[in-house]
Amino acid sequence: RLYWLQARARVQHLLPDGERDGARARIRSRLQTMARPDGSYVGPGIAMKEDDPLVATALALLAIGGLAEQ
Repeated sequence: RLYWLQARARVQHLLPDGERDGARARIRSRLQTMARPDGSYVGPGIAMKEDDPLVATALALLAIGGLAEQ
């Protein structure tokens, strides 16, 4: 999930104006629900190593950065 969230966050600016805000809100909401109390992230994906907090947190930060760029 985090892999896809970061990819979506980086390209959401290409969406039409009417869809952009909703897409950003959904990504932001999903990231907030996945955050652990210590600020790290762990995802369910084993194939993309999202179960490793180091990888998952890096992907989450890329997603957050993608949202901030727009």
